[in-house]
Amino acid sequence: MNLFKKYENLKSEDYMSIADPSWPSFEIFITHQNIPENIYNEVDTMLNLEKFDDPAFCILPFIGVEYPACSFCCISTSSNRKDTQQKMLNGNRPECCLVCWNQEDAGSKSDRQIKNSTYDFYTGNLIDLYKQVKVDSNIPMQYYKIDSTITCNATCVTCSPDSSSAWVALFKKNNLPVTHKKIDLSKFDVDYKNAKAISFRGGEPFYSDKNFQILETLIKENNTDCFISFVTNGSVWPTAQQLNIIKQFPNLSIGMSLDGHENVFEYVRYPLKWNDILENINKWRESIPHAKLSVQYTLSNLNVFYYTDTIKWFEKNNLPYSINPVTGPAYFQVGVLPDRVKDIIRQKTESNEVLRLLDIHLPELYDKFLNEIKKQDAMKGIQIQSYLTELSTLLDI
Repeated sequence: MNLFKKYENLKSEDYMSIADPSWPSFEIFITHQNIPENIYNEVDTMLNLEKFDDPAFCILPFIGVEYPACSFCCISTSSNRKDTQQKMLNGNRPECCLVCWNQEDAGSKSDRQIKNSTYDFYTGNLIDLYKQVKVDSNIPMQYYKIDSTITCNATCVTCSPDSSSAWVALFKKNNLPVTHKKIDLSKFDVDYKNAKAISFRGGEPFYSDKNFQILETLIKENNTDCFISFVTNGSVWPTAQQLNIIKQFPNLSIGMSLDGHENVFEYVRYPLKWNDILENINKWRESIPHAKLSVQYTLSNLNVFYYTDTIKWFEKNNLPYSINPVTGPAYFQVGVLPDRVKDIIRQKTESNEVLRLLDIHLPELYDKFLNEIKKQDAMKGIQIQSYLTELSTLLDI
């Protein structure tokens, strides 16, 4: 097979989103000179280049559970699992999964596609699972997303008191009314013997005792082969006891939510400090070398101006990344920016994904975006001009 032809449509950002730190850079990979066979195998599997021919199917309604919502997906809390399964098996797109369909129709990689393509690598055989659920959809739950706490040390611009205790404290400090739901941990039900992938999110997952109770039970059930993922803001270093527990899981991923570097990071994820991130990246590489270190890059109208520099930093530091465009709050979407600012950004990037986001027009939300920035800055006692100087000048803030 002509390798240049086979991988001609492979994007740099897609390759980097799955690449292990030991892999060659994207630029070297596409030369196809002395590339180990196992890398080709993983690219084929995880990016689904060996085409899976059911565009409506997703593994999550069949084997996925998300807590505390007790649903199969974060956007489907009120959706009926059986109805969703049947629509997919009939080849139809369930309405509850509109976010994924919209992303795919726009040419972006959706969570459905990511979960399908990574199933082979982390859990089992996608084709076998597909055949199995065609006959019997009552199979054990295998994939879990767990948000067991809202305890967090950050007041990220796109977050709220519903997901961060730091936001709760900030609301109270500014005498603003705040309510948030208490997480009922008694509803968490993990099939420890059959679990094949668990993603711990937050709040900040290293602040949660429940997460480590789950891991200890997996160890007792001799299921340390289960793929474990932590989605962390990168500023919190685990305790010695926590490290001893997670070291026992060979299939380990540490996904850091970095929405920029240096000043951009410190503004978007205030009051976290960039130097703490740099220190912890080195600690992870030294303490648990087998952990796959990666970045989840949430793209908004606040950091898209700095996209090219950010991606260069990720690549320079051997950090595979995935890009998650903001969907809510809607006033933080890239499409809210004025056309004059979008034109400048277009000149700075060749990313097809960024260019597609810039082609979305949401001018009716621009004033709301500006007002939200001014409100948040006042609450935090900071000014956007001190962090995002170039962007704030363009926006006349």
